[in-house]
Amino acid sequence: MKKIIYILWIAVILVIGLLFIQNQAFYLTKQSLSLNLLLFEIALPPISNAAILLVFFFGGILLSAASSVIGRFKTRKALKHCNATGDGYIDKIGALKTQLDQMNSRNTPKTAFKPSDMGRATGRDHAPA
Repeated sequence: MKKIIYILWIAVILVIGLLFIQNQAFYLTKQSLSLNLLLFEIALPPISNAAILLVFFFGGILLSAASSVIGRFKTRKALKHCNATGDGYIDKIGALKTQLDQMNSRNTPKTAFKPSDMGRATGRDHAPA
């Protein structure tokens, strides 16, 4: 499997190299970029097209990475919020369980009657049947 991946990467590099070699005249042509803002004009010195393409390519990669990092921070913040909410619910459940245990302990009788005690006569004024 690793050999196939290496072969694919070599093929991709060869195709990119072939495109560069076939369009070498375009990439080495120098152009000047300028920006007219009505109040003033910004003009850069002539730069080759290859350098301009590389600057914008790596600028796009940086913007994509920044967008990904911002998404991760938002996800991490949402996850912390959900965990805090869940912890709050767990604390509330624990409090309700303790209340339920207290209510159950109040309702249970303190003395338990045995079935043998219930059938026996307690007083001497009754004659056994």
